[in-house]
Amino acid sequence: MTQITSNNLGPSIEQVPMNLYSSKILTSVKWNYIGAIIKAISQIAIMALLARMLTPSEFGLMAIGIIVIRFGKYFADLGTSAALVQKKDIDKDDIAASFVISVLLGFVFFLLFFLLGAPLSAYFKNAQVKSVIKILSVFFLFSGLSLTSQALLKRSLDFKTISIIEAISYVMSYGLIGVPLALLHFGVYSLVLAFLAQNLLIMLLVIYKAKPCLKIPRVSKRYTGLLAYGGKYSWLTFLCYISSILDQFVIGRYFSKDLLGYYNRGKTLVQLPLYQVLISVSAVLFPSYAQIQDDKARLKNLFMKGFVLLSIIIVPIGFGMIPAGRAIIGVFLGEQWIKSIAIFQVCCLFVPIDFMTTIIGTLCSATNKLKQQIVLESLFIIILSIGILFAVRSQDIVLIAGTVGICYFLRLFAYVFLIREDLALSLKDAYNLFVPLLALSLSVSFGVFIITRLLGSLSIWLMFPIQVLTGLIFLYLTVSFAQFEYLGLAIREVLVRYEKKIEKYAIIRALVKPIQKPRKSTSSFQ
Repeated sequence: MTQITSNNLGPSIEQVPMNLYSSKILTSVKWNYIGAIIKAISQIAIMALLARMLTPSEFGLMAIGIIVIRFGKYFADLGTSAALVQKKDIDKDDIAASFVISVLLGFVFFLLFFLLGAPLSAYFKNAQVKSVIKILSVFFLFSGLSLTSQALLKRSLDFKTISIIEAISYVMSYGLIGVPLALLHFGVYSLVLAFLAQNLLIMLLVIYKAKPCLKIPRVSKRYTGLLAYGGKYSWLTFLCYISSILDQFVIGRYFSKDLLGYYNRGKTLVQLPLYQVLISVSAVLFPSYAQIQDDKARLKNLFMKGFVLLSIIIVPIGFGMIPAGRAIIGVFLGEQWIKSIAIFQVCCLFVPIDFMTTIIGTLCSATNKLKQQIVLESLFIIILSIGILFAVRSQDIVLIAGTVGICYFLRLFAYVFLIREDLALSLKDAYNLFVPLLALSLSVSFGVFIITRLLGSLSIWLMFPIQVLTGLIFLYLTVSFAQFEYLGLAIREVLVRYEKKIEKYAIIRALVKPIQKPRKSTSSFQ
């Protein structure tokens, strides 16, 4: 096998410190992927069941409730749990201080949102919103007790435990509580109670596993030290959340709950598979970036590989789902959601762009560029608000989705500009990062489009697996035979790690052989 080396982007894998490319990090990524696959399958399966039991209006009510609760979620511990992950050295007093802060704030936010139920119900012009928000406010009690334990598991890269807990809690809560309650005609409250049950299970399991220190530290600097980073991080994540739900918040105000339900399901159906892929690696990248934030060459090396390897999955999947929109909506949501198709297809364009921005944002947060991110996200919210309010005048919900996409595209370029100096990104670097992704995405989308047109008379249940297989084939052919420098080098480095396992299987050897073949490269990413 050809050894992958690096000049400007940092040392080769043999030269990188073991604490960065240790087997524990690789195991964490592997378990995140396994957990992501399990969660994605279970979420899509349970969503398919619930979509046939509940109405778009009931999903719209739950969407409003979740949007409101998540406003407070980003201040639930003032970022102290993130500070525990980012800080190089911590002790029992740091852990205890984080726990005290998160528990107290959890109780405060529970009371706050319980009292806000009535005013928010008046804003959304729906009496049922009041009871939904009041019940969901219990979430903050569970969250306050669990955030520190979750941070400790992430800091130790114990993503195996996290993945198992999240998968078990989702299947048990929605499968054993949500679906039965929907069958018993509990309506939106089947979703509400399943959501709370999931978070209760997560709280109990992570506390049992992490066993955080519960004493109350008397040293004030323990609190201020965590809050110095955590406060800015909390505010940043809150701004990111506002930008992510601003479209649904406005639609909930100016359109019917049915249309909000269609929009929410269309967007969520795109997000589910892509989000699970994203968090599988980004959660591990945050502590990894933080460990080497002062070594710019190695930081660039890790970022480039992480961005490329994540994006070749996220972006082509998004583009490939556009021509498959009719089959995907029919299979996973049912015929009653047919009005979501156009919304779904537009979201397939901008959701991958949003996720690429998230990858870059993870790097910025780990290297403490929080002030710059806060300014950037604030400007983005202003621009997005103006665009959405202008689009609302047309009363066209698809136009709103398109407006959101344009704004997300602009934000991605702003984030690239933010990191270009620290990582010494040249125009050629940017070209070699984004052009291959566009080529892969167009290739997959074209392949799925052609097979859909040729076999358009097939039922959606036969069409969908054929579309998936076609997309995978076009993705494989493009990766194997196109001359993409960064992409080819990153993939071959991964293959080097699993060379012995690949050699055991003739079929796998044959499939990876075109990718393993070294290509002439002038790139610094070698």
